[in-house]
Amino acid sequence: MAGRRSMDKADKREVQTRILDAAEAQFAGNSYAGARVNEIAAQAGVNQALIHYYFQSKEGLYEAVLTRLFAQWERAIGGIAWDEIEPEELIRRYVETHYRIRCAMPNLFHIITWGALEGGELLGRYAPPSWATHFETVRQALRRWQAQGAILQDMNVPVFLHTLWGMMEHFYYRSEGYLQDMAGHEGSASAIQQEIAAQIVRQSLHGVLPQPQLSARAATAGMERLLVVRAHDAGPEAIREADAVLDAVLHSTGRTAVGLDQMEPYGTTGDAETGDADTAAGGGAPAQRRSGDDATRQRKSDAAAGRSEAIASRRSEALAARGDDVAARQEEERIALEEGAPLLVLASTVHGELPMQVVALLDRLSRDEDVEASRCVGIWTLGTSPAGDSAQRAMEEAFNRMGAYAAARVPGQTLQLYARRFARLLAGFR
Repeated sequence: MAGRRSMDKADKREVQTRILDAAEAQFAGNSYAGARVNEIAAQAGVNQALIHYYFQSKEGLYEAVLTRLFAQWERAIGGIAWDEIEPEELIRRYVETHYRIRCAMPNLFHIITWGALEGGELLGRYAPPSWATHFETVRQALRRWQAQGAILQDMNVPVFLHTLWGMMEHFYYRSEGYLQDMAGHEGSASAIQQEIAAQIVRQSLHGVLPQPQLSARAATAGMERLLVVRAHDAGPEAIREADAVLDAVLHSTGRTAVGLDQMEPYGTTGDAETGDADTAAGGGAPAQRRSGDDATRQRKSDAAAGRSEAIASRRSEALAARGDDVAARQEEERIALEEGAPLLVLASTVHGELPMQVVALLDRLSRDEDVEASRCVGIWTLGTSPAGDSAQRAMEEAFNRMGAYAAARVPGQTLQLYARRFARLLAGFR
């Protein structure tokens, strides 16, 4: 008899689980109002009377579904001391944690969205106190940082948190194919979701954290911009590290990023011939020709004054047409490159070789008379390995030979310290 009672209990738990699974799917897909008990019963493989026996009513079933989902949410969100971390890390962790939970528990957030659209009364009745307490804890932590000046004073914290939710809501439930189309490259759904979370973090930090005041010189000649060359692999760890470096540098320098991700070797469509990797990076013929050809240097000097007026005119036209116009954005990138805007190179290497995007940029700096080589360059080789250290040194030396000023990265240096070092170099650059 004891064995029979134990089996009966196991059977009951299995039946209740089937009912809850079916109800969760129905409430997530059709809302509370749109879900039908008879359809839940059919999906669970039970008769409708059994649902009423276990849960009394449709609302009782809704309560049980939410109780189970919110218990999972509490386990996922618990253990994080939100009020004890720096604002940058708080926002990063908030986005990454909540986005990961959305991807793992899409039904909970479908039900929450339906509940809000239906007025929120029923959802509010059965959401646990921890739901509101968590929001209030993060809100108070952000407001404390705001009072200390670490976050913009005029930012509305509740609106900011809801904005983060809004950005996450657009992506967490998407199919792998949709995510690949949006990202523009192949990859697993989980890897692309990490890219999206990192981008939400980067955009949020840029809009929330105070930016250093630009100097008078930085406000002219394109110096408010930072040209970013992404020459690293597309793995999630590489993207995460590269985004973290970019966040730190933008925050330390107060610059606006302009991408040069698709840099092609200069001369492939023009009159100049394209050099190979060893020539462009190793101080071979182009660098020697550039340093030894007085006539070329004179032409650059004579052309500088004429270029200034043309650059100003093209910039006005490009900015006027900016919006989503690809051609205008490419023109702005070209203008920034010609004006001598500083560079940030984010690179990865396997055996210490220079990435082709970097080789192409060095080649262009050595050949294109319209591009000023004298500029500040920040270089960050991803990961920690002897090959990475070797590539880091080789890139620093190559840019310095071109007439640039590369900010040396000391082995083991944190990205925050390097960002500040780069910012000091920019501030003193003349």
